[in-house]
Amino acid sequence: MRGNIVNLKFSNLNNIIMETMEEINFTDQFFKREHYEAFNPEKAGNEDYDRERMAVADRLLDLDSILWPEIQLKKWNISHHPMQNHWTSTWQLSQAKAFFENEVKAVWLHYGKSKIELETFKEFQSEESSETFIYHIRLQLVLRNNDFEIALVLGKNKGGRWDRGRYKELMQNPDYRKRIFEMLKNLDDDYWIDFNDSNKMVKEFKTADELFEYTKHDKIESYFTFGKNIQPDNDSISEKNIVQTIMNEFEKLYPLYSMFKYRM
Repeated sequence: MRGNIVNLKFSNLNNIIMETMEEINFTDQFFKREHYEAFNPEKAGNEDYDRERMAVADRLLDLDSILWPEIQLKKWNISHHPMQNHWTSTWQLSQAKAFFENEVKAVWLHYGKSKIELETFKEFQSEESSETFIYHIRLQLVLRNNDFEIALVLGKNKGGRWDRGRYKELMQNPDYRKRIFEMLKNLDDDYWIDFNDSNKMVKEFKTADELFEYTKHDKIESYFTFGKNIQPDNDSISEKNIVQTIMNEFEKLYPLYSMFKYRM
């Protein structure tokens, strides 16, 4: 589970989450208790809960309907998934199993390369290297059972080879390395880096060279993500504030997205 590797060390975490959820007043929150509870661990591998997860996907599409016009006003070069029924990730367990995932632990809304941009990578498509939307860099909004996540995904497991390569190329240059580091340090203290199946807070890096040394041994089998988690009761994701919150974070993440995005 991206962004929660550190938290998962605690065996009683799920009990704490359930107790905390009972104490939260969700009246003004964009996502309600039932949205988070759709991903309770006992439901993850059970198709009987597909309808609950579908309600989360629908709610993310509600969010997109008010967020996308704001994104368009910024004229950012990001797009929905080329197929509308994949604007969010799958909520159906049967579909997840088709991709060798036996559980659905989260559903996300994502923005990335356009259909036209993806067409330029088709000649490199193979069984070992998929060039579909999710295998490229994305801005992503994730709901799981204990939080809401805002993230820049350079690459999922076995994905993002072009954009990861672009990152590595830029980091070889001391000037770009410093620039990237300063952009990351501009993120707030809640941001983490999920890299090679380990999790570290961005603020822990004191120099650009330290970040360079940490990320130079990138493994394509693992995720490479920068992100932050927001608790369900946080006013920043209330109905009145969530769009502005996301736009504020995207404002800082989009320049990184644009810099790391590989272009043919």
